[in-house]
Amino acid sequence: MKKILFFLSLTIIICYVSFELLNSKQNIIEIINSKIETNSSNKSLKVLFALDTECPLSTQYIKKINSLAEKYSDNFEFLIFFPGPYYSNEEVEKFIEKNNIKIKFLIDNDLMITKSLKASVVPESFLINIHSKIIYQGLIDNWVSELGRTRQYTNKNYLEDAMKLSLKGVKPLIKKTKAIGCLIEKDFTKKTKSDSSVNAMEIIFEKCASCHYNGGAAPFPLTSYEDIDKRKKMIYHVISSNYMPPWPADPNYSNFLGEKTLTKKEKKIIHNWIKNKKKLEYSEKEKIIFKSNKEKPDLVVKMENEYKIKGNNKDKFLMMKFPFELPYDTFIKSIKFIPGNNQIVHHVNAHLISYNHKKKNIFNGDRIVDTELFSDSICFEKLDLFNDDRTVPNLSRSVSNYLPGSAQGSYPKGIGVIKAKRKNVILVNDFHYGPSNIDTTDNSYFEIYFSDTPPKRNLEEITLGTLGLKENYYSHDTTFYCTQKISPELIVKPNEKITCTTKAKIVKDISILTINPHMHLLGKSFKSYVITAEKDTIPLIKIDDWNFRWQYFYTFEKMIKIPKNSEIIIEATFDNTNENLDNPFDPPKLITEKIDWNGKGSMKTSDEMMQFIITYLPYKKNDEKISLKP
Repeated sequence: MKKILFFLSLTIIICYVSFELLNSKQNIIEIINSKIETNSSNKSLKVLFALDTECPLSTQYIKKINSLAEKYSDNFEFLIFFPGPYYSNEEVEKFIEKNNIKIKFLIDNDLMITKSLKASVVPESFLINIHSKIIYQGLIDNWVSELGRTRQYTNKNYLEDAMKLSLKGVKPLIKKTKAIGCLIEKDFTKKTKSDSSVNAMEIIFEKCASCHYNGGAAPFPLTSYEDIDKRKKMIYHVISSNYMPPWPADPNYSNFLGEKTLTKKEKKIIHNWIKNKKKLEYSEKEKIIFKSNKEKPDLVVKMENEYKIKGNNKDKFLMMKFPFELPYDTFIKSIKFIPGNNQIVHHVNAHLISYNHKKKNIFNGDRIVDTELFSDSICFEKLDLFNDDRTVPNLSRSVSNYLPGSAQGSYPKGIGVIKAKRKNVILVNDFHYGPSNIDTTDNSYFEIYFSDTPPKRNLEEITLGTLGLKENYYSHDTTFYCTQKISPELIVKPNEKITCTTKAKIVKDISILTINPHMHLLGKSFKSYVITAEKDTIPLIKIDDWNFRWQYFYTFEKMIKIPKNSEIIIEATFDNTNENLDNPFDPPKLITEKIDWNGKGSMKTSDEMMQFIITYLPYKKNDEKISLKP
């Protein structure tokens, strides 16, 4: 009898729970109907998208969302919802208008839809039927491989495949995938004051606000308490996974100016604040506001016309020229690149060409050339960079380098000052636009700051590895001698991982100021160090998790003395397997360096490079004591 009563009770509980779950699922449609002005249509299948007005991935997926809605509007009802009370009507309407969205939308202020669907990330997609049963949930496709990484291709369309099968009455093969993007903050209740809030905010402000401010490189601001509180769950996630702040170099191996790293203690303060779930209400006086002490430039050099970027989710690599004339020869202290569209400008490497009487018109030729279509030599021709007599003009290398979040400073007074003639061209030999899912434009420009005094010490630069100093050759100033070319050859077969090395002898004493490691999408790790004649090791840089999207010009805190007869060694690992989420091909293909265009290399991201650029000076006594803080 006891067994019968037990099973009867268990059956009642199961039925009750099942009824409650079913009732909860049915409420999704009711909740949606209660939040929009007009009720849902009678279409049996609905597609929902959780989006955010500031999350870059939300914006990058708009084109695909619009395309799906246009293609399947006869069979599905589409709806976008913005999860949380953080969005104003004006902000959302501006986002909808800017992205030409024709789909119904709403703000899920109380998170009822968000919680019913168990949405945790934006962007995230949902396919539900008329009974509110979730048929598919997760990624729209496989373009995003992990936070901060996107593929060069899309070959899995999870949502659309589920939609097609559901029209046939067939259950999707894949019912759920793990969405990737910005975490949804669901805790927005008013809570008590916490002193830890102040400490956490100050750390976030110091380490994050240099990128995360209105008009900055990052997609949303973190310059006030409200900004930080809104994103605290996302902040917890990205610092726990070491995704943010973005600093690839190992700070335990070598140190540089402007390091964006968090100590264990700083992480603990932020973690404790977020887990404590306490909220500090700030007065207007106490709010943190990002202030920039920006110096006014002496000259601004702009693009001739704004550049239009297609929303095709493809990286774009260009060579550009920015010509400008001066009333007389002068000296330039620094040239700073200012991105016009910081959501898509990824990195820039620029040189300065100064012309004498051998060039009449510096404004002739194209202003922009696609480096994935043409070799460097053909790009130079198209841009009309040579002198009129076909000789090569004077070029100052690496006068301006930009990456999101990198500081564009100048060296101490007298070091690195550039001589400029009346006729000049800023040559951007590598202008990288990141992938965009919407058609957009860019109006980037350069700010020029003049110097009252001539240079005291002229910088030198050497490239080792791909397109660099050849084996058994000296550099132009006989300071470097290449003792070993890249070995084994940079030829990475499908489903293969290799480690390559290149070496050079340093014949004279030098002082290193800045270094720049460079690889493409197969790169996994990079390390460079110096072995002196006395067998001492001088560490230069170590990157254990290479990310093509975060490539810095690393400037040391103080000059690094490298004694003569030392050997510099560069080691890099490449992964051409499906384990590498950045692999440009699926299935993997043979990938090599491309040095087949008049000795020049291809800049295609689907090719590979192993390169190390060093900015240095001939050593002077006590150089190693000179701080490189500008």
